[in-house]
Amino acid sequence: MSQAAITRGKIYKKLYNSDKSLESFKEARQIASLLETNKEFPESYEGLAQTYAQKGNYKMAYEFQLKNNEVKEAIRTSQNDEMINNLRFQLDLEQKEKEIEILNRDNALQEAEISRVGVV
Repeated sequence: MSQAAITRGKIYKKLYNSDKSLESFKEARQIASLLETNKEFPESYEGLAQTYAQKGNYKMAYEFQLKNNEVKEAIRTSQNDEMINNLRFQLDLEQKEKEIEILNRDNALQEAEISRVGVV
């Protein structure tokens, strides 16, 4: 839903209909907020920044560019955290598998020793 509003905003911006473009990008931001999907925010903020710049309102363009950068950084941080957590999980899993392998080997050696002692 918000992607459709972003696309409309881009089209209106290309047609130099800044007011409709701003409306569409603001709508996209509201929808993304309601759906709690961060991935749509950068595009809507970037569209707002570009449209305000097109209108000559450079202060608002700058504000939305800053918000765009903040959201992109937050998304990158979140993705990096997720990747790090996945790598940690994989490392822990591999270590546990090695521990199990060592314990199984030790157990087999102990059983062999018990069998040898029991035979003598």
